[in-house]
Amino acid sequence: MGQVGEHSYTISQKMPGRGLQSLTKAEYIAALPSLIETLFAIHQTNVQDWRHYGWIGDDGEGRFPTWQSFIGRVSEEERPDGFYGQWHTLFQTTFLERDFFEQVYQRMMDLLQFCPPERWLVHGEYGYNNVLVENGRVTAVLDWTDAMYGDFVYDIAAMDFWLPKDLELPRRIEQYYAGQGMAIANYAQRITCYKCCGGLDAMRFFAKTNDQAAYHATRQILQGLLER
Repeated sequence: MGQVGEHSYTISQKMPGRGLQSLTKAEYIAALPSLIETLFAIHQTNVQDWRHYGWIGDDGEGRFPTWQSFIGRVSEEERPDGFYGQWHTLFQTTFLERDFFEQVYQRMMDLLQFCPPERWLVHGEYGYNNVLVENGRVTAVLDWTDAMYGDFVYDIAAMDFWLPKDLELPRRIEQYYAGQGMAIANYAQRITCYKCCGGLDAMRFFAKTNDQAAYHATRQILQGLLER
């Protein structure tokens, strides 16, 4: 780690392995035990020296006073100079559907009552190509930009959102965590709540980037959550 003028840098050891998205389904299944063990290890990190919830700031503190305020922020307008800018205009200028967005948001808020206020270290984007695997074992977890303090089930929901349902990832993880003495109360409600949150964020992202195919794939998943 170091500093060059006003810029900070970090150089880490290059690790072997391939991103999860490049694995075949058989390779992914073979890596699942290591993926789950590694995720559990992340969630056991002691975060008691820092306060608050949500994305972690440069000072190590969470940026939101409560977990509920972090989850609920997905519908809030953002500053004009950010990536989304004043994104509520997307309801008028793109295919982003206000009525459907609000239905999913209400479903999410109804389920927030089941989400605990306890704090764990949450990666935020665990899976995808942020995890490298070699010979069925995780070799590295990359890209901690969205790391946060909050409910560890958020990571599980984010991983499962796009995966084939026959992998039964939530069930596998629940069984492993239970075997480690960590029973998960209101598991299905928490999973659905965070899938709604991630799906809402994906909807506005795909509207912003004009990716209609990805938008409609996301919408289909969310429609299934509304019908449960």
